[in-house]
Amino acid sequence: MEILQEIYEYVNKVYDLKLETKTRKREYAEARALFYFLARKLTKTNYQKIGGFVNRDHTTVIHALKNTIHYVEEQVLVDAVKHFNCIEDLPKDSYAYLEHTVNILKSKLAKKEMVLGLFPKLETVYDSLMVLTSEQTEMVQQMKNLQFDVIQKKLNTVEEIIEQVNG
Repeated sequence: MEILQEIYEYVNKVYDLKLETKTRKREYAEARALFYFLARKLTKTNYQKIGGFVNRDHTTVIHALKNTIHYVEEQVLVDAVKHFNCIEDLPKDSYAYLEHTVNILKSKLAKKEMVLGLFPKLETVYDSLMVLTSEQTEMVQQMKNLQFDVIQKKLNTVEEIIEQVNG
């Protein structure tokens, strides 16, 4: 129940009133609707316990979530879900949710563009690795010459043996 207490204190602070006050004034109804909304999103608490926390019954909670929550100022709702780090629970058609989604997509796009920007650099590195330095080229040529020298010596030895046998 700690989270319900935290939500309760937050909503009381935002609206500067006591949620359990027995009144049907709009600002109280909206404050309670925000409390119910956050309580449902952040806990697995049933309607009866949520309502009981502010001296209301479960049908009042259900009614508020279906009807009254739409009257809560969007910025108040946005601030609340940001405060409790549950922005994904904003109504999907709200400007704040769409703005949040656009920002996430922009961030992902920026990362992908950064990766794509690396490709030309990687191609340059690959090309430079494929080109032998003059020192490496000289070493390869020396190895080839050495192999040809060894082959030539063996052929000479074979010719000498043949001449001795025929000779």
